[in-house]
Amino acid sequence: MNLSEFQIQVASAPDREKCVVEIWHGDNMVCEVNEEYGAPVVEIYPNPAGGPWLFDYATFNEALNRALRRLLEGAA
Repeated sequence: MNLSEFQIQVASAPDREKCVVEIWHGDNMVCEVNEEYGAPVVEIYPNPAGGPWLFDYATFNEALNRALRRLLEGAA
């Protein structure tokens, strides 16, 4: 698995006051990084295929770090 399998997108969700950063794998949103509660949090969404998400730790960690950087940069 490599980092190019993840898409990191800044979004303005209608149910959020601040911008969020979404992490997608293919056509599925895996999680969202936001600051709605003051500090950055990760909201992980269910795998629509059922069962758990299964990602290489280092690759997914890098995707999370990139998402956090985009969020903190205010890239909206």
